[in-house]
Amino acid sequence: MIGPVFESAIAAARADAPGWLRPKIDVAAMALAATPIPNRKSEHWKYAPLTGLVPPELEAHNGHLDAAAAPDLGACRIEVTRQGIQVNGSPSGELPPGVEVRDFSDLDESGAARALDLMGSAAKDRSGIISTLSDATLGLGLWIDIADDADISTPLQLIWQQDSTWLSARVLVTAGSNSRASIIEHFGAGSSISSQHHSVTELFLAAGANLDYCRANTHDSSHTFFGGVFAKLSRDSTLNAFAYAAGAKLCRNEWGLVFAETGAHAELNGIYLPAGREVVDFHTTLEHAAAHCTSEETFRGIIGDKANAVFNGRIHIHPDAQKTVAQLSNKNLLTSDQAQVNTKPELEIYANDVQCAHGATVAQINDEAIHYCRTRGITESVAAQLIGIGFVVSLFDRIAYEPLREWLSDQAKQRCLTLVAGDDNE
Repeated sequence: MIGPVFESAIAAARADAPGWLRPKIDVAAMALAATPIPNRKSEHWKYAPLTGLVPPELEAHNGHLDAAAAPDLGACRIEVTRQGIQVNGSPSGELPPGVEVRDFSDLDESGAARALDLMGSAAKDRSGIISTLSDATLGLGLWIDIADDADISTPLQLIWQQDSTWLSARVLVTAGSNSRASIIEHFGAGSSISSQHHSVTELFLAAGANLDYCRANTHDSSHTFFGGVFAKLSRDSTLNAFAYAAGAKLCRNEWGLVFAETGAHAELNGIYLPAGREVVDFHTTLEHAAAHCTSEETFRGIIGDKANAVFNGRIHIHPDAQKTVAQLSNKNLLTSDQAQVNTKPELEIYANDVQCAHGATVAQINDEAIHYCRTRGITESVAAQLIGIGFVVSLFDRIAYEPLREWLSDQAKQRCLTLVAGDDNE
């Protein structure tokens, strides 16, 4: 069972949690105690099972693991520690007008009741574990509330200051009606010490809300990350989401979006670049439950060395979701004979007036493209790197905030130089 693996993390969470959260921790802990560790027979984990997962170590670490890895993007920096929240480096720092950020431990009775109602209500977790594990081990909780009609021009950048080798975090985001905002969540370690990080973010978009959200994972091969992003879209709301994962011993991200009311739109783009023996696993579910909604999902990956990538994307069109337009695309480039990718796009349609398409490709670098570059004086290794970079960087154009777009693009280009290497023995 998976419960005993996280026994110490559950005990620590219960000891530190506010009183209103402890019953939820207890219920989730009981569920975990009866849940087997996912193995290759588990449908949603068979290509990246957790059979080798070791108990997290909760001892304090001398310094913040994530501090060195947080980029300066010119955003409003919200640093979350066990001691509290700092805004732009100060406990008394000012947030943009229309934004309220609250630590779970500071919620009053009505706020706690509302938080409990929200937790787990955005979208269903297909993994069967990620949301339950978040409930049972929650160490840091944050609620970001964006007021109705607020237009937040400065993105909010969440920085999790991890002061031990284990961190479990939860974020609730409520975007008010006709509001506009951007949120960046970055997970990456500034230390090579092995650690585990678990994080679940839930996004609630009211009518007419427009939210840009980015989750970036820039771990190295000594770290384990698993978490989820779950969103509920109301009438005429828009979510533009981007996922970036550049490795980790295991990096598992579950995405779930529910189109709950008519006119909602979502765009979900993602890039993954595992190397060495790293494993990156994306499972996405788009639940079209209302009519006249649209979605576009595009994921691309470059997999090198002996790395493994998993992509499972599912679009579910409910009977009442007439006039839905939904697109899903996954493209992969293997740069090694030992690299692996398992991709499975799925469509499940129960409405008869929809426009839906899905597809997946797996390929290696085209010899003709390499030859074309070589005839123009470009060496084979440089040609291969340029082709790899071109394969993924066009997706970054879909990120509206320029500093984030440039930082992620630079990260990907540097990663591609490692992943893609040709033979210059001509």
